[in-house]
Amino acid sequence: MIHSRFDLLAAPELAVLAVLDATLEIAALALVAAHLDALDPNVQLEAPGDPRKPERHAVTVARKILVLGESLRREIAGYTHALDDARERQHRENIPF
Repeated sequence: MIHSRFDLLAAPELAVLAVLDATLEIAALALVAAHLDALDPNVQLEAPGDPRKPERHAVTVARKILVLGESLRREIAGYTHALDDARERQHRENIPF
């Protein structure tokens, strides 16, 4: 997480990761609004024998994007926590007492 401009100096990649995380969240909200069925695990996504039925295919792809987007958001959070932990550890090691 970006707390100050000093965070960006130490890890400039946090800026683009914060934007990506926010974009993934907004994309998920938009996909759910457009394809509410994508959240329902009981909905059959692509009908057997008719995998190109456009509305079912769109819901199938929307669900895949939601799953992958959430996975990427967890990885981004894990990366930022790892950076925070490393900085905290380095800060403690620099204290002379």
